[in-house]
Amino acid sequence: MKKIFLLSALTLTGCVTFAQMDEGLNSLKGKDKKVAFEVLGYPSQEQTFDDVKVYTWVNSVNDIAPLSSPQLTTGTVGNSFFNATTTKTDYVPITYNCKIQIATNTDGVIKSYDFDGNMGGCETYIHRLNNYLNK
Repeated sequence: MKKIFLLSALTLTGCVTFAQMDEGLNSLKGKDKKVAFEVLGYPSQEQTFDDVKVYTWVNSVNDIAPLSSPQLTTGTVGNSFFNATTTKTDYVPITYNCKIQIATNTDGVIKSYDFDGNMGGCETYIHRLNNYLNK
């Protein structure tokens, strides 16, 4: 089942990887937070912890993914009994999501980052970061 979801996610992504996400976010370190806003868009949330501000971007997409599984099919043709393996495909709801957090100091300089999610949710951010890196 996990293989089917992974295959679906890879089909949607078109040559983007989490290594690219890491490389892109790492390239923002030492830059002003406004650069992150230009690259990723405005964040969904802002939090302050002592002298650290954390900006959070969240993306969530609901979709439907095919889930194929083998099934044993039996029957008769005329007087002959038969067994066959067939494939049954169901369509199941799936949520693709992504969360990026960037921490800045009091001057707004990016010091660290973190991200979590799956490829279907993070793909848009990865493309934006790739565009920034390839300028």
